[in-house]
Amino acid sequence: MVESDFCQVLDWDSQFFGYRIGRITTDHLTPELISAIFDWSQDHKIDCLYFLADCGDFPTINLAAKHAYHFVGVQLTMQLDLRQKTSLSLLPPENAMHIRFATRDELSSHLEAFLGPWSNQ
Repeated sequence: MVESDFCQVLDWDSQFFGYRIGRITTDHLTPELISAIFDWSQDHKIDCLYFLADCGDFPTINLAAKHAYHFVGVQLTMQLDLRQKTSLSLLPPENAMHIRFATRDELSSHLEAFLGPWSNQ
């Protein structure tokens, strides 16, 4: 994996999709950082560069849009410390959380939706 302080090449993704794919490892941008990212991408012959922005950082969002980054979706990360029983007790019984393993059918349909046209290759 080729890394810098702000970007990395994603080897698995690159091999799977047949393009040099990288990602920006920070969720905030500055004009200076955009310039360094562009240089790094050219030096490493990157075809596609992923960027997960902090959606509350409007200067970053505007800077990314100004430099031709395209909005593709929202990623939401939620977490709950399962070691603290008090966290679970905050949920009323009728809204209690149940954790279970996914079924094979669920995994199959999610994987097919995620891979899209690559699912039958």
